[in-house]
Amino acid sequence: IHFYKRNETMFRVAEMLYYQTNRLLHINFHGKLLPLLQRRSKATSHRIKLEDEKIRQWHPQDEHELLKNKNELTWEIFNRFYAFLKTYSTVLQTYFPDKIVQTYNIFSKGSKALFNDMKTYSRIRRLLFQSSNPNRVFERLTRAEMELFLSLPKDLVRVAPVMAVSALPLSQNLVFPLALVFPTTFLSSHFWTQQQKEDVAREALKMRHLHFKPTFRKVQVQLPAFRGHDLHGPVRLVMGKIGSGVHPNHAEILKIASVFGNNGKFHSTNLSRSHAILLLSINDCVSWRAWISPHKKLIRLSKSISSIDRALDREGIDMLDMKDLRRVCNQRGLNIDGVGKEEMIEYLLKWNIVSCSLKEDQLTLLLHLPLLLGYNHHNRFWSQHLQFS
Repeated sequence: IHFYKRNETMFRVAEMLYYQTNRLLHINFHGKLLPLLQRRSKATSHRIKLEDEKIRQWHPQDEHELLKNKNELTWEIFNRFYAFLKTYSTVLQTYFPDKIVQTYNIFSKGSKALFNDMKTYSRIRRLLFQSSNPNRVFERLTRAEMELFLSLPKDLVRVAPVMAVSALPLSQNLVFPLALVFPTTFLSSHFWTQQQKEDVAREALKMRHLHFKPTFRKVQVQLPAFRGHDLHGPVRLVMGKIGSGVHPNHAEILKIASVFGNNGKFHSTNLSRSHAILLLSINDCVSWRAWISPHKKLIRLSKSISSIDRALDREGIDMLDMKDLRRVCNQRGLNIDGVGKEEMIEYLLKWNIVSCSLKEDQLTLLLHLPLLLGYNHHNRFWSQHLQFS
């Protein structure tokens, strides 16, 4: 953690905070930090001013009016936070006037990325609420825009309190060290390194995989109900393959798609509450709202996944770079540790063949797809957990 030595009092405070956090940060204060802070760079200060000038050019003044949601309170908070981010770099420069240090870089770059995402989010909301057919507008968005629109509200809830408090006088001495030591707790993904993003996604996937087995048992227990049904054979074949350690192919999965449709045994409205909550868990969508009405959340989630899959199909899986490919596979339940590019592409191709072939009333199948395609994968976390427990 870098502090600028302005006077003796500030230096004593900096030294005290350093020794309190030295075991976590492993910084050599007198050998590395103090000489670094004593060097002044006019060129660096000039670059900061040029950066801010570019920011003002990127975000014209006439864009301060944002789309107003039907929920006036929500959009009042959003608009105030949006306006606050415009001047956040000035707040940072006030406390780090002569040196771009680690803290400045993290908060400055992160706030700019968050600001840009908020602009995109606002534009999408405007398009949706001004359209007579918002579902059609959403389906025409790019994959990246869809993912941003669905994930940004959660990021704002996490990061807004930290950034607001950090603008208060003398609060930086507490907020910045805490945020740097626990970035994944107090900051959104805009402020994380790529390694931190992958570590968080990996830990979340571990928790999702722990729900695979109980979810599969919920499906298995319904098999007797298909006796005498035309699809008893295909359903039994799919479940039998998964139970014996292999996966069904996409044709076998699509053959049982109708049991996930209207009046089907596995349609979202016909699932038990415990089954619905397990599906939300394996798709990383658990929240207090989901616990209150899990079936409604399942319907919205399945439609969102379907729209993103169709956008991915339009843009082409082969056009994904390695970073996006790993993230997309992780979102669909695949543990990417030690998995090559070809295997990840093959997994996504199988997923998208099924996803893009489903009718609108059969989308509950998408929520079971991590089981159907990944239950027996050699990289599954839940089997490793059972092995070592």
